[in-house]
Amino acid sequence: HCPGHRLRRHPAVDPGQQPRLTVGSRRPDHAGHGGRRQAGRDHGAEGGGRRGHPLRRPAAGQLEAKASLTRPILVHAILETARGVANVEEIAGASPRMQGLSLGPADLAASRRMKTTRVGGGHPGYLVRTDPTGDDLTAGRQTFQQDLWHYTVARMVDACAAHGILPFYGPFGDIRDVVACEDQFRNAFLLGCVGAWSLHPVQIEIARRVFSPSPDEVSWARKVIAAMGDGTGAVMIDGKMQDDATVKQCRVVAELADALAARDPELAKAYAEASDD
Repeated sequence: HCPGHRLRRHPAVDPGQQPRLTVGSRRPDHAGHGGRRQAGRDHGAEGGGRRGHPLRRPAAGQLEAKASLTRPILVHAILETARGVANVEEIAGASPRMQGLSLGPADLAASRRMKTTRVGGGHPGYLVRTDPTGDDLTAGRQTFQQDLWHYTVARMVDACAAHGILPFYGPFGDIRDVVACEDQFRNAFLLGCVGAWSLHPVQIEIARRVFSPSPDEVSWARKVIAAMGDGTGAVMIDGKMQDDATVKQCRVVAELADALAARDPELAKAYAEASDD
C-alpha cells in the first residue's frame, strides 16, 4: 500500500505475447530460483533461447498500441537476491519505464544465507549490548534489537532517488504483531520509502497511517517554509536554526502532504486544521 503513490495496473494484453520486462534479479541458471532474469532493458531486444537461438519479444510500445493503452506500461522490480542488491543502481536505471523497487526480504534472506526464517522485520538475536559496569559481565547490561534490513533499504532508497523512481518496503510476515509491523513500516517511511506491501487487511490501515506525515509534522514544515521566504539565509524558529538545507527537508513533507490531501478529504481537513492552530 502506498498512500502517496500508486502501483498502476494496466489491462492485460495477449498473455502469450507479453515480454519479460523485469522481475526481481534472479539468474535463469540458478538452481532453485525459478528462472527469473535480472532486471534489464525493455525495448524488445532479442532474448536468448536454447542453444543460442534468439527468441524475439515485442517491444512494450507495440503492446501498448495493440491494447490501445492510454498510459505506458511501467516496470516494478523486486530486490530478492544478493546479486540484485549489488546491482541495485543498475536495476533502478535499467529503463525509462522503471516505476520503482520493492524489498523482497524472504528470498533475499535465503540468497544471502541469513539465519532467519522470518518474512521481514527484525530478529531477537540481531542486537547490540551496553558495556559492562563491573566484573560481572551479565548484570545490568541492556540489549537493543537492530534492524536486519536497514542497510538494504537505505541502498534501495538511494538508487531510487538517484534515478527518480519510487522505493517500497516489502512484506511483513507476522500478521498478528501489528506493533512490530508499524515499527518496520515507519522505519522504511523515515528512510525514504513511499509505501509497503500489505499481506493482510489489518496492515492496510497501518500503512495508510504510517506513510502519511502527521498533521503536526506538516504544520511545522509549512511554518518553516513560510518563515524562510525564498529559502536562503537562516532563521530561528522556536529555538531551532533553520536554513536552506532544512527548508528542503520541510518541502519534502509539505509536498507529500499536499499530494495526499488532494486525494483524501480527511487528511486534507486534518492538515488544514493543524496549520491554522
